[in-house]
Amino acid sequence: TIDFGTSTITTNAADIRLDGAGSTFAAINPLATNNGTFTVANGRAFTFAGNITNNLGGDIIAASGGTITIPGGISQGTIESQTGGTIIFNGSFNHGTTSFLNGAGSVILNRGTQTFNGTIIGDINLSLADAANFGSLSSTTTTKPLILSSSAQVAAGAQISVGGLDVTGGSSPAIALGAGTKPATFK
Repeated sequence: TIDFGTSTITTNAADIRLDGAGSTFAAINPLATNNGTFTVANGRAFTFAGNITNNLGGDIIAASGGTITIPGGISQGTIESQTGGTIIFNGSFNHGTTSFLNGAGSVILNRGTQTFNGTIIGDINLSLADAANFGSLSSTTTTKPLILSSSAQVAAGAQISVGGLDVTGGSSPAIALGAGTKPATFK
């Protein structure tokens, strides 16, 4: 337990680790900008109070037993779900061109539009329950199945290599794939 009294931290440029279900650091609850490393582990869950900006060089990590819930925002840095860790996106999020979404844990995209322009890599359980837009510069590689909602869009030039593809939903078209001189590819 670290107590800063009524002071709060909205920008992180350090290495912060919330480790264990009983760990507390109330000053970090309004965190809005991450330039450092923010890790949650071993039974600890953390939900950002609002949208988060994870800048280039910033790392948000759900280590084994850790769960991080992100209501929305943007990342140019790394968001990692390690084995046994879980990242939950509960709102629209922009994964920028320099961003990495990686690891071997679970990534759950519940609500909002997920816009991917960076790199997704690892043995991630990637489940897209709402809209997903894979940008022309995006690169997605995972050995696990990719579960897409019926409103997913894949732009021309997007590279996606997955262990399987499951498209859910009842609207048509089920999935829109990019067209043009450099079409989207699935491997």
